[in-house]
Amino acid sequence: MRGTVLGLVLLLSVVGGRPASAQTKPDPIQFQLAGELMAAIGGARNVESNLDALFNGLQNNLFAVGKGKQLEVSSASLSDMRREVVALAPDLVAIQTQIYASNFSELELRDYLAFVRSPSGQAVAAKTASLMTQTIEAQRPLLRRAMPGIMGRAMERVCDERKCTPEQRQQLVEEIRKMYGDPAAPAAPASPPP
Repeated sequence: MRGTVLGLVLLLSVVGGRPASAQTKPDPIQFQLAGELMAAIGGARNVESNLDALFNGLQNNLFAVGKGKQLEVSSASLSDMRREVVALAPDLVAIQTQIYASNFSELELRDYLAFVRSPSGQAVAAKTASLMTQTIEAQRPLLRRAMPGIMGRAMERVCDERKCTPEQRQQLVEEIRKMYGDPAAPAAPASPPP
């Protein structure tokens, strides 16, 4: 269950946070072009594919660390979260359209749209979800090796700030150890791609 909670925290950090302020108030032409751009890159279907890639990565990580009933409940929770988040795709596209319209000039939107409609742009759009999945899968071993040290250091900083008792620290260390291994382990160094 805690793995799912950590996954949710990761998801919220990706889609959450403070909204960025718009650069300009878009005129109707910018908004129309931004809408065309969103449609050209796949609209809600594209957002769903990207969210699926994110959730597949979370699910794979969960299978790597979960056990028994915890895995069963966490997996079911993650699947339920996935359905609900993917159902938001049309609303997410509407928000993205507004952001693009507010941050790109009419000329930039026209140029971007021309690229997206070109054969190269279509190839990029068609490959993006697959590239995201491949990237997550290729990065997962490094992140998995680094996570005990990262979680341990984060726990130490938070406990220092919040004045955790030795018992609370030990309980957190045990939870990290159950999920990821020894939190005192150093982060794995980055290695060049094979």
